[in-house]
Amino acid sequence: MKFLVSMYVVMAIMGLVNLTNEYILNGEYSALASWLTVTLFSSGLYFLLMQGLLSPKNECWDLNPG
Repeated sequence: MKFLVSMYVVMAIMGLVNLTNEYILNGEYSALASWLTVTLFSSGLYFLLMQGLLSPKNECWDLNPG
């Protein structure tokens, strides 16, 4: 459940970056805002994937199943 909350926090930060760019900075730094949004999305996706792959319950690394 805490990962779901973390995902929503990252999504809120992404929205805040875009709204700040459009309304406060008048769209002057749209390339930087887009880069930051993509970076936040990619790092969040990487974190979620690594959290699943490295968890002790994951069986994909089990060399002796059964």
